[in-house]
Amino acid sequence: VILSLLLFPLLTQNLISFCQGQGKVKLMTSLELLRNVITAIILIWFIKTNTDSIQGWIDGKYVGIIIAFLLIVLIVKLKFSGSMFYWKIEDVELYKGLKEYFFWALSGALMAVALKNVDVFLVNHFTKSEVYTGEFKLAMLFFTSFGLFAQSVTSGLHHRIATYYISPGDLWDFTIQIKKIVMPIYLILALILYFITDWGIHVLFGNKYIYLSSSLKIIIAASVFQTYSIVNGGVWAGIGKIKLNSAYFSIYSTVYIILLIIILHYFGFAYYAYGILIVSIIGAALSEYFFRSKTIYL
Repeated sequence: VILSLLLFPLLTQNLISFCQGQGKVKLMTSLELLRNVITAIILIWFIKTNTDSIQGWIDGKYVGIIIAFLLIVLIVKLKFSGSMFYWKIEDVELYKGLKEYFFWALSGALMAVALKNVDVFLVNHFTKSEVYTGEFKLAMLFFTSFGLFAQSVTSGLHHRIATYYISPGDLWDFTIQIKKIVMPIYLILALILYFITDWGIHVLFGNKYIYLSSSLKIIIAASVFQTYSIVNGGVWAGIGKIKLNSAYFSIYSTVYIILLIIILHYFGFAYYAYGILIVSIIGAALSEYFFRSKTIYL
């Protein structure tokens, strides 16, 4: 199961990246949204209908990843006919770059499986409650979904970002322009989400998850800082600094797990959302530091 959780998302991302390499930015963005929407819907359904929340999460995660992969394979195959599996690598330097990119992308994926997804097992260990475990995974699912807006924007601008690779000053200016547009729009969306949270959770889950509504309001605040970090990460991806992305994610994930353990042990499940808020603030500050010091050398 763990190997599949790593392998299928990696293959799916490679197909999406293939579309990006072909200049099909709209198709690439649509496939990213399709993947996240499908996995989110299936995961929510499995958690909601399974009496064992952690088993529901495992089953939903596994089924969602496979279905998303198969759909994207079908779409890409139909779009590009027989050409997608016949790539010619004639440039030695390009091949070397691809190998390095794959190495760091795989390292980041391994870190995601090793650290980021261990949170559900920590919650289950400390709370001994299937309801709390399911509630936590739903909250994290929403938190991940909140990042789709910034991901879609940076993915759509990938080619423009790449053109500034050799011009740090222009890259800085363009990134500031992205943030001036993305952040105000997302702040408005976050406020809307904040005010409809109680109603939305009641409609979807009734009174099954007692902390979910209040936790989501804190997580919505955390998602503002997450959005800022995602913009910086999207710029790193655009200029090929996948190693920097992996380094950032490794540090972020390690701090997240340590902070989650501390909060669950000393304060209890009701306060886990504050841990997400704290690590999101730290993550935004860290991404900005990396952006300034490792990307544009200000």
